[in-house]
Amino acid sequence: MTVTTFPAGRAPKSEQAPPIHVAIGRVMGDMPAVGKRGWNNHSKYRYRSIDDLVTALNGVMARHGVYVIPRVRERTAQQNGKSTFVTVAVDYKITGPAGDYEEAAFYGEGADFGDKATAKALTNAFKYLMIQLFMIPVDDLVDGDRETPERIPVPAPVADGSDDRQAQAQDIARRGAETDDPGALTELRKQAEVNGLLGCDVEVHGDRGSLGAYLEYLTG
Repeated sequence: MTVTTFPAGRAPKSEQAPPIHVAIGRVMGDMPAVGKRGWNNHSKYRYRSIDDLVTALNGVMARHGVYVIPRVRERTAQQNGKSTFVTVAVDYKITGPAGDYEEAAFYGEGADFGDKATAKALTNAFKYLMIQLFMIPVDDLVDGDRETPERIPVPAPVADGSDDRQAQAQDIARRGAETDDPGALTELRKQAEVNGLLGCDVEVHGDRGSLGAYLEYLTG
């Protein structure tokens, strides 16, 4: 057996910590696909859970020395009947093993009948930032160019009559529940945004909440 000794006062040369852009690329390369394995029994749709995403990310990010720190830049809340609809704008600092970092920003929305609307909005923002930042493979992702959906006309904004707004919001929720076409869901969301209906309460399959949160669930 040969024993190698080093001169006094010197240590073996170790690999230099990679910069953040290299570390992000390595996380990308090691990430497994994360599909929609969650199931909402009330509204009958699948979703990509934050638990599955964090489980997949945790070991890979730790192995490559990457971590993320969020900072809420803006938060708005709107009360709609018994539910609260929250929108957050979050700035993220993505730091690598060498100590350098990249910055990103993302929005999130969430609705809840209790005190979890803000937590849901933060979860929403983090989930979609991670998917885009690390280009996480999603085994059920539908390519937007795969087909051309029938376009749903976006009407002019309606008057602020509560009955008209409620009826239109409920109609958008009904049409959303009847389609699984991502293009059609995008058009329905655009219609809701133009008319300021995202915060309206709707009922689908006996479950109540804001239209914005329901559309987010359908596309999440």
